[in-house]
Amino acid sequence: MNSTLNGSSGLSAEAANVVREVNVALTTNDYYLGGMPRSVLGEFNGSSVAAYYYAFSASLDLIAADLYFSDEPYGAYAADWILNASDDLFYFDEDWCRAVNSSAGSYGVCGPNDELVPVWSQRSAAGTEVDVSGAPVHLSETDIGAAVIGPVFETYFGLSRH
Repeated sequence: MNSTLNGSSGLSAEAANVVREVNVALTTNDYYLGGMPRSVLGEFNGSSVAAYYYAFSASLDLIAADLYFSDEPYGAYAADWILNASDDLFYFDEDWCRAVNSSAGSYGVCGPNDELVPVWSQRSAAGTEVDVSGAPVHLSETDIGAAVIGPVFETYFGLSRH
């Protein structure tokens, strides 16, 4: 019985049944812009919110400059506080992107992600890697299932559409 199991027909049957693995890693367009609002509100609404807080940050800079050069007794002190708030808004996206790409206690660099999960975390140790750029944000990824999964099955598993 062992000779049949380890014979050429047994090995061929085993090789034919080995699971093939494909890692599909999704990346949104402009993953470094408007990460948190886009992940919650969707791509269009989140990008709009990001544009508003960038505009608000610029407005705070103008207010701070006006206060700094005014005759107000605490103008420079207030201007510093306002500039700190402006900086927090301005760097919010970069900080979010770095936090998303962080691993086990290290503050990462801003790298490709789907607004919630970094690409490096979407992959496993084995399998063929398929990168999909321009995917929707993480919470909307189920909307593209057929558009991504169908071609992956056709290309890497040899299955045809029915």
